[in-house]
Amino acid sequence: MWSHEYDSILRNQPLKHFRIVLDLYTNEEYFLYNLSNTRFTDLIIKARNLNKELGFTSYNNNIQISLGELKNYPKVNKVEKCKSCLKCEVCDVELEQKILPNPEGYHHIKLEISYTNYEPNFSKKSLALLRCRDYTSVSFLEGAFEKEFHVNIPNGMELDKKNLEISISREKKDKDSKKIKEELEPKEENVKTFKLSKDQIDCNKDALQNRYTLIVKDEKYSVFIKDGNYKYAVAIKYKVKHNWKYFSVNILVLFVFAMNFLNFWYKNNISEASLIALISIFALYFTLYREGTIFAYNRLMFGLMGISGLLFLISF
Repeated sequence: MWSHEYDSILRNQPLKHFRIVLDLYTNEEYFLYNLSNTRFTDLIIKARNLNKELGFTSYNNNIQISLGELKNYPKVNKVEKCKSCLKCEVCDVELEQKILPNPEGYHHIKLEISYTNYEPNFSKKSLALLRCRDYTSVSFLEGAFEKEFHVNIPNGMELDKKNLEISISREKKDKDSKKIKEELEPKEENVKTFKLSKDQIDCNKDALQNRYTLIVKDEKYSVFIKDGNYKYAVAIKYKVKHNWKYFSVNILVLFVFAMNFLNFWYKNNISEASLIALISIFALYFTLYREGTIFAYNRLMFGLMGISGLLFLISF
Protein backbone atom coordinates (compact mmCIF):
# COMPACT_ATOMS: atom_id res chain seq x y z
CA MET A 1 0.00 0.00 0.00
CA TRP A 2 1.06 3.57 -0.70
CA SER A 3 -0.25 6.69 1.03
CA HIS A 4 -0.76 10.17 -0.48
CA GLU A 5 -1.94 12.95 1.86
CA TYR A 6 -3.20 16.41 0.84
CA ASP A 7 -3.60 19.02 3.58
CA SER A 8 -6.08 21.89 3.21
CA ILE A 9 -6.34 24.79 5.67
CA LEU A 10 -7.93 27.45 3.45
CA ARG A 11 -11.30 27.24 5.20
CA ASN A 12 -12.23 27.57 8.84
CA GLN A 13 -12.71 23.79 8.73
CA PRO A 14 -9.34 22.14 7.90
CA LEU A 15 -9.46 19.05 5.70
CA LYS A 16 -7.12 16.23 4.84
CA HIS A 17 -7.55 14.37 1.56
CA PHE A 18 -6.21 10.84 1.22
CA ARG A 19 -5.39 8.77 -1.84
CA ILE A 20 -4.50 5.19 -0.92
CA VAL A 21 -3.06 2.94 -3.63
CA LEU A 22 -2.83 -0.78 -2.91
CA ASP A 23 -1.97 -4.05 -4.64
CA LEU A 24 -4.32 -6.86 -3.71
CA TYR A 25 -4.04 -10.61 -4.29
CA THR A 26 -7.44 -12.24 -3.78
CA ASN A 27 -9.76 -15.02 -4.91
CA GLU A 28 -12.90 -13.28 -3.63
CA GLU A 29 -15.15 -10.75 -5.33
CA TYR A 30 -15.41 -8.54 -2.24
CA PHE A 31 -12.77 -6.71 -0.25
CA LEU A 32 -13.17 -5.10 3.19
CA TYR A 33 -11.40 -1.82 3.90
CA ASN A 34 -11.47 -0.38 7.41
CA LEU A 35 -12.46 3.27 7.80
CA SER A 36 -14.36 2.80 11.06
CA ASN A 37 -12.10 5.21 12.99
CA THR A 38 -12.24 7.97 10.35
CA ARG A 39 -14.83 10.72 9.82
CA PHE A 40 -14.80 10.77 6.03
CA THR A 41 -16.72 12.01 3.01
CA ASP A 42 -16.34 12.00 -0.81
CA LEU A 43 -15.27 8.35 -0.93
CA ILE A 44 -14.28 7.18 -4.42
CA ILE A 45 -12.87 3.72 -5.16
CA LYS A 46 -11.32 2.82 -8.51
CA ALA A 47 -9.92 -0.35 -10.01
CA ARG A 48 -6.71 0.81 -11.66
CA ASN A 49 -6.48 -2.39 -13.72
CA LEU A 50 -9.85 -1.68 -15.34
CA ASN A 51 -9.77 2.12 -15.07
CA LYS A 52 -13.28 2.32 -13.64
CA GLU A 53 -15.04 3.11 -10.37
CA LEU A 54 -16.22 0.31 -8.10
CA GLY A 55 -19.32 0.11 -5.95
CA PHE A 56 -19.19 -0.27 -2.17
CA THR A 57 -21.46 -0.72 0.84
CA SER A 58 -21.12 -0.47 4.60
CA TYR A 59 -20.49 -3.81 6.31
CA ASN A 60 -19.80 -4.22 10.06
CA ASN A 61 -18.33 -0.70 10.32
CA ASN A 62 -16.11 -1.43 7.31
CA ILE A 63 -16.32 -0.53 3.64
CA GLN A 64 -17.16 -3.58 1.53
CA ILE A 65 -15.86 -3.06 -1.99
CA SER A 66 -17.45 -4.98 -4.86
CA LEU A 67 -14.60 -5.99 -7.18
CA GLY A 68 -16.85 -7.51 -9.85
CA GLU A 69 -15.93 -10.59 -11.84
CA LEU A 70 -12.37 -11.67 -11.05
CA LYS A 71 -11.80 -12.95 -14.58
CA ASN A 72 -11.43 -9.32 -15.66
CA TYR A 73 -8.28 -8.98 -13.56
CA PRO A 74 -4.81 -10.46 -14.24
CA LYS A 75 -4.16 -13.91 -12.79
CA VAL A 76 -1.36 -14.50 -10.30
CA ASN A 77 1.00 -17.12 -11.68
CA LYS A 78 3.82 -16.85 -9.17
CA VAL A 79 4.91 -15.00 -6.06
CA GLU A 80 6.53 -11.75 -7.17
CA LYS A 81 9.18 -10.01 -5.13
CA CYS A 82 8.51 -6.35 -4.49
CA LYS A 83 11.11 -3.71 -5.34
CA SER A 84 12.02 -3.12 -1.71
CA CYS A 85 12.94 -6.81 -1.31
CA LEU A 86 15.61 -6.62 -4.02
CA LYS A 87 17.87 -4.67 -1.69
CA CYS A 88 16.97 -6.58 1.45
CA GLU A 89 19.06 -9.60 2.38
CA VAL A 90 16.62 -10.77 5.05
CA CYS A 91 13.32 -10.60 3.15
CA ASP A 92 13.24 -13.62 0.82
CA VAL A 93 10.72 -15.71 -1.11
CA GLU A 94 10.06 -17.91 1.90
CA LEU A 95 8.82 -14.91 3.88
CA GLU A 96 6.56 -13.73 1.04
CA GLN A 97 5.02 -17.16 0.67
CA LYS A 98 3.54 -16.72 4.16
CA ILE A 99 1.34 -14.05 2.59
CA LEU A 100 0.38 -16.00 -0.54
CA PRO A 101 1.36 -19.67 -0.09
CA ASN A 102 -0.69 -20.93 -3.07
CA PRO A 103 -1.27 -18.35 -5.84
CA GLU A 104 -3.53 -20.61 -7.92
CA GLY A 105 -6.97 -19.04 -8.37
CA TYR A 106 -5.82 -15.63 -7.15
CA HIS A 107 -5.99 -12.40 -9.14
CA HIS A 108 -3.89 -9.25 -8.95
CA ILE A 109 -6.06 -6.20 -8.30
CA LYS A 110 -4.87 -2.61 -8.05
CA LEU A 111 -7.17 -0.31 -6.10
CA GLU A 112 -7.17 3.44 -5.55
CA ILE A 113 -9.20 4.65 -2.56
CA SER A 114 -9.77 8.40 -2.25
CA TYR A 115 -11.62 10.16 0.56
CA THR A 116 -11.63 13.31 2.65
CA ASN A 117 -11.19 13.31 6.41
CA TYR A 118 -13.21 16.30 7.65
CA GLU A 119 -11.93 15.97 11.21
CA PRO A 120 -8.17 15.69 10.72
CA ASN A 121 -5.82 15.56 13.66
CA PHE A 122 -4.29 19.02 13.29
CA SER A 123 -2.82 20.83 16.27
CA LYS A 124 -2.39 24.49 15.34
CA LYS A 125 -0.35 27.24 16.94
CA SER A 126 -2.42 30.07 15.52
CA LEU A 127 -3.12 33.56 16.76
CA ALA A 128 -6.79 34.13 15.93
CA LEU A 129 -6.26 37.76 14.92
CA LEU A 130 -3.01 37.47 12.97
CA ARG A 131 -3.55 33.99 11.45
CA CYS A 132 -0.07 32.51 11.70
CA ARG A 133 -0.92 28.97 10.58
CA ASP A 134 1.88 26.64 11.67
CA TYR A 135 0.41 23.24 12.50
CA THR A 136 1.30 19.65 13.37
CA SER A 137 -0.45 16.76 11.63
CA VAL A 138 -0.89 13.18 12.85
CA SER A 139 -2.46 10.67 10.44
CA PHE A 140 -3.66 7.19 11.41
CA LEU A 141 -3.91 4.62 8.61
CA GLU A 142 -4.53 0.91 8.71
CA GLY A 143 -2.68 -1.53 6.47
CA ALA A 144 0.82 -2.69 5.55
CA PHE A 145 2.27 0.34 3.78
CA GLU A 146 5.42 0.37 1.70
CA LYS A 147 8.32 2.47 2.97
CA GLU A 148 7.37 5.48 0.83
CA PHE A 149 4.83 8.08 1.99
CA HIS A 150 3.73 11.19 0.09
CA VAL A 151 2.68 14.41 1.83
CA ASN A 152 1.20 17.40 -0.03
CA ILE A 153 0.96 20.66 1.91
CA PRO A 154 -0.46 24.09 0.97
CA ASN A 155 1.58 26.54 -1.08
CA GLY A 156 3.45 29.01 1.09
CA MET A 157 4.20 26.32 3.69
CA GLU A 158 7.10 23.92 4.14
CA LEU A 159 7.68 20.69 6.00
CA ASP A 160 9.88 20.95 9.08
CA LYS A 161 12.37 18.14 8.43
CA LYS A 162 13.45 18.19 12.07
CA ASN A 163 9.98 17.15 13.23
CA LEU A 164 9.20 13.88 11.43
CA GLU A 165 8.04 10.65 13.00
CA ILE A 166 6.53 7.41 11.66
CA SER A 167 5.23 4.65 13.94
CA ILE A 168 4.03 1.23 12.75
CA SER A 169 2.11 -1.09 15.06
CA ARG A 170 0.99 -4.66 14.41
CA GLU A 171 -1.28 -7.11 16.19
CA LYS A 172 -2.79 -10.50 15.45
CA LYS A 173 -5.67 -10.30 12.99
CA ASP A 174 -8.26 -11.29 15.57
CA LYS A 175 -7.55 -8.19 17.71
CA ASP A 176 -9.85 -5.17 17.68
CA SER A 177 -8.55 -2.49 15.30
CA LYS A 178 -9.32 0.27 17.85
CA LYS A 179 -6.72 -1.19 20.19
CA ILE A 180 -4.11 -0.97 17.45
CA LYS A 181 -4.76 2.74 17.14
CA GLU A 182 -4.44 3.17 20.91
CA GLU A 183 -1.01 1.52 20.84
CA LEU A 184 0.37 3.96 18.28
CA GLU A 185 1.59 5.99 21.23
CA PRO A 186 4.13 3.25 21.91
CA LYS A 187 6.41 2.44 24.77
CA GLU A 188 10.03 1.87 23.84
CA GLU A 189 9.97 -1.69 25.12
CA ASN A 190 6.95 -2.60 22.99
CA VAL A 191 8.51 -4.94 20.41
CA LYS A 192 5.28 -4.97 18.39
CA THR A 193 5.82 -1.35 17.42
CA PHE A 194 8.35 -0.09 14.89
CA LYS A 195 9.10 3.58 15.58
CA LEU A 196 11.12 5.77 13.21
CA SER A 197 12.66 9.14 14.00
CA LYS A 198 13.77 11.89 11.58
CA ASP A 199 17.25 10.33 11.27
CA GLN A 200 15.69 7.17 9.80
CA ILE A 201 13.54 9.02 7.25
CA ASP A 202 14.66 10.63 4.00
CA CYS A 203 12.56 13.72 3.18
CA ASN A 204 12.67 14.85 -0.47
CA LYS A 205 10.73 17.79 -1.93
CA ASP A 206 9.27 17.72 -5.43
CA ALA A 207 10.82 20.32 -7.73
CA LEU A 208 7.50 21.56 -9.17
CA GLN A 209 4.87 20.92 -6.50
CA ASN A 210 4.73 21.47 -2.76
CA ARG A 211 4.92 17.71 -2.23
CA TYR A 212 7.30 15.78 0.01
CA THR A 213 8.24 12.12 -0.23
CA LEU A 214 9.13 10.42 3.05
CA ILE A 215 11.24 7.30 2.54
CA VAL A 216 12.08 4.91 5.35
CA LYS A 217 15.81 4.15 5.32
CA ASP A 218 15.74 1.24 7.79
CA GLU A 219 15.55 -2.01 5.77
CA LYS A 220 14.10 -3.88 8.77
CA TYR A 221 10.84 -2.02 8.10
CA SER A 222 10.22 -4.12 4.97
CA VAL A 223 10.48 -7.30 7.02
CA PHE A 224 8.29 -5.97 9.81
CA ILE A 225 5.24 -5.34 7.57
CA LYS A 226 5.28 -8.59 5.57
CA ASP A 227 3.88 -11.16 7.97
CA GLY A 228 0.40 -12.10 6.75
CA ASN A 229 -0.68 -13.22 10.23
CA TYR A 230 -0.81 -9.61 11.46
CA LYS A 231 -2.78 -6.48 10.72
CA TYR A 232 -0.98 -3.17 10.76
CA ALA A 233 -1.57 0.48 11.57
CA VAL A 234 0.70 3.42 10.85
CA ALA A 235 0.90 6.90 12.38
CA ILE A 236 2.58 9.67 10.38
CA LYS A 237 3.46 12.80 12.34
CA TYR A 238 4.97 15.94 10.83
CA LYS A 239 5.11 19.67 11.46
CA VAL A 240 4.33 22.31 8.83
CA LYS A 241 5.51 25.91 9.06
CA HIS A 242 5.41 29.00 6.90
CA ASN A 243 8.00 29.20 4.13
CA TRP A 244 10.29 32.13 4.85
CA LYS A 245 10.52 32.98 1.12
CA TYR A 246 6.90 34.17 1.15
CA PHE A 247 7.62 36.61 3.95
CA SER A 248 9.08 38.88 1.23
CA VAL A 249 5.49 39.53 0.08
CA ASN A 250 4.54 40.48 3.65
CA ILE A 251 7.48 42.87 3.77
CA LEU A 252 6.30 44.51 0.51
CA VAL A 253 2.82 45.00 1.99
CA LEU A 254 4.32 46.63 5.09
CA PHE A 255 6.57 48.86 2.95
CA VAL A 256 3.67 50.06 0.77
CA PHE A 257 1.52 50.72 3.84
CA ALA A 258 4.31 52.68 5.53
CA MET A 259 4.93 54.72 2.37
CA ASN A 260 1.22 55.58 1.95
CA PHE A 261 0.78 56.37 5.64
CA LEU A 262 3.79 58.72 5.75
CA ASN A 263 2.72 60.50 2.57
CA PHE A 264 -0.77 61.01 3.98
CA TRP A 265 0.47 62.11 7.41
CA TYR A 266 3.02 64.69 6.23
CA LYS A 267 1.66 65.75 2.82
CA ASN A 268 -2.05 64.99 3.33
CA ASN A 269 -2.13 63.18 -0.03
CA ILE A 270 -0.87 60.03 -1.69
CA SER A 271 1.29 60.24 -4.81
CA GLU A 272 0.59 58.36 -8.04
CA ALA A 273 3.68 56.23 -7.45
CA SER A 274 2.32 55.14 -4.06
CA LEU A 275 -1.05 54.33 -5.62
CA ILE A 276 0.56 52.23 -8.36
CA ALA A 277 2.63 50.39 -5.75
CA LEU A 278 -0.53 49.70 -3.70
CA ILE A 279 -2.45 48.33 -6.70
CA SER A 280 0.50 46.19 -7.80
CA ILE A 281 1.10 44.58 -4.41
CA PHE A 282 -2.64 43.99 -3.92
CA ALA A 283 -2.87 42.27 -7.33
CA LEU A 284 0.16 40.09 -6.52
CA TYR A 285 -1.09 39.17 -3.05
CA PHE A 286 -4.68 38.45 -4.13
CA THR A 287 -3.55 36.35 -7.12
CA LEU A 288 -1.33 34.14 -4.97
CA TYR A 289 -4.08 33.91 -2.35
CA ARG A 290 -6.63 32.77 -4.96
CA GLU A 291 -4.17 30.07 -6.08
CA GLY A 292 -4.18 28.62 -2.57
CA THR A 293 -1.03 30.20 -1.11
CA ILE A 294 -1.08 30.47 2.69
CA PHE A 295 0.48 33.68 4.00
CA ALA A 296 1.54 34.32 7.56
CA TYR A 297 -0.50 37.02 9.31
CA ASN A 298 -3.00 36.97 6.45
CA ARG A 299 -5.69 39.04 8.18
CA LEU A 300 -3.17 41.67 9.19
CA MET A 301 -1.91 41.97 5.60
CA PHE A 302 -5.42 42.42 4.18
CA GLY A 303 -6.12 44.97 6.92
CA LEU A 304 -3.04 47.03 6.07
CA MET A 305 -3.89 47.03 2.36
CA GLY A 306 -7.46 48.09 3.19
CA ILE A 307 -6.25 50.96 5.37
CA SER A 308 -3.88 52.08 2.57
CA GLY A 309 -6.80 52.18 0.14
CA LEU A 310 -8.92 54.12 2.66
CA LEU A 311 -6.15 56.70 3.14
CA PHE A 312 -6.04 57.21 -0.62
CA LEU A 313 -9.79 57.89 -0.73
CA ILE A 314 -9.59 60.31 2.21
CA SER A 315 -6.72 62.23 0.59
CA PHE A 316 -8.99 63.43 -2.26
